[in-house]
Amino acid sequence: MRKLLTILGAVSLVATSSSSVIACNNPVPPPPVEKVDLTDELLKEFVKENNEFSYEGPFVFEEGYLFSDKSISTYWILGTLALTKFYDSINENFNYDGFSFIGGSAEIVDKTIESIKNNVKYTFKVGFSYRSNNKFNQEQNDKLFFNFTFIQTKKYDNLEYLNKFFNFVINQDFYENNRGMSTSKNKKIDIFQTIRVRLTSKALEEIADKTKKIEKLEEEFINGFKNDEGTQSKSFLNSVKINIKDFDKSELDEYRDTYNLDLKIALKDNISIFINKKLNIILSKKG
Repeated sequence: MRKLLTILGAVSLVATSSSSVIACNNPVPPPPVEKVDLTDELLKEFVKENNEFSYEGPFVFEEGYLFSDKSISTYWILGTLALTKFYDSINENFNYDGFSFIGGSAEIVDKTIESIKNNVKYTFKVGFSYRSNNKFNQEQNDKLFFNFTFIQTKKYDNLEYLNKFFNFVINQDFYENNRGMSTSKNKKIDIFQTIRVRLTSKALEEIADKTKKIEKLEEEFINGFKNDEGTQSKSFLNSVKINIKDFDKSELDEYRDTYNLDLKIALKDNISIFINKKLNIILSKKG
């Protein structure tokens, strides 16, 4: 870590000196900070020295939304947010081309929430899995932990709510949420499918009519969402209406197919407010 601080400190001094010289004339932004190449050792030291991350602001929960181990979607939503803040810090300080951060393995331990309340502080211990490229063949990912503090001040409104709902509840795709952070060694496609669709591509393709295929896919998608969310009096589905408008199918590998969905997500109390999004999901070819 001393090596890391020394390098970053030297860069900061150069940037400060440069900006001081030109401050009396036309302001010019300081040169970009030269990032350090991330290594296993530096990552462990970074997490040891930077173990506290937080978010305070508007978010997607209705006040009273239940937090439960039985509700997979709940703690994956907060896990996505926690890892987004963590990855932002990694992105600011390091080149990480040689790493894959396995976002789908995020877990929250030491849970204290029973239900979401605005302006209440919740602190979690978050675990994330990762491996460097030279360890792709090992059976186990490496794992580190950090503390994350969450305070929702209010619920987002309208279009902003719909976009955040898609990013953190439906998509939960760390590759997209973190501006290019590599999250998978699979070079073909990056997917973190947290909504489990209990349908095989074989069963879907046996339906001849395209409209009926879409209806079946939408039905199973919503059922998967309900199953993952658990029993919620404040369900997201009370606020939003999700429709699948169309899809394209492609083969992922010999066992699975990828379906690229065209989604329309609207506010239930005002369907004129909506967004159109694309989402990749994976279906097994056979049961």
